[in-house]
Amino acid sequence: YALQMEVVDGDGRSLHPLPIQLGQLTVISPHRLFTLPEDVGQPVWLHFDDWISLRGYEVGTMTAVPGDSVQLTLVWQVDRQPDEILSTFVHLLGPEGHIVAQGDQWPGGLPGTTWAAGQVIIDEYAIELPEDAPAGMYHIVLGLYPAASGVRLPIVGEDGAALPGDQFVLPQPLEVVAR
Repeated sequence: YALQMEVVDGDGRSLHPLPIQLGQLTVISPHRLFTLPEDVGQPVWLHFDDWISLRGYEVGTMTAVPGDSVQLTLVWQVDRQPDEILSTFVHLLGPEGHIVAQGDQWPGGLPGTTWAAGQVIIDEYAIELPEDAPAGMYHIVLGLYPAASGVRLPIVGEDGAALPGDQFVLPQPLEVVAR
């Protein structure tokens, strides 16, 4: 595509007889995956509103020391294309239940308005433990929210039951041990 610009005054009248050529633009369509991987780590089936489902997750390690980075992979499958941009929140709750680390991002780094029904999105996170994190059991909590409102999407399990707090708490805690 040709990328061009037109200079106009406050009334919208052109100040230059021809558009100014800025260069060429190549649009590349993203690669889309429509088949779930054979190994999704821990399989789950959680529906976030009627837009997307969490189909699996994997945590790199369930034991860490302060200052470590813990890898989390989420496997999403799009139920229908959202009309809003969605963000995932991942919180690490310390032994006292307070957030000690968090990250928010678009699933797979893609705005929801570009997703296609049936698309599988592999979503990677690195949860950074604070250097001063006390030893104990920590919990990884996640959910989705529209970026515009910040209101968490309701989550329904495969059994039809709603998850409290519109969040999914990974069932196995992360153990932080002293160096």
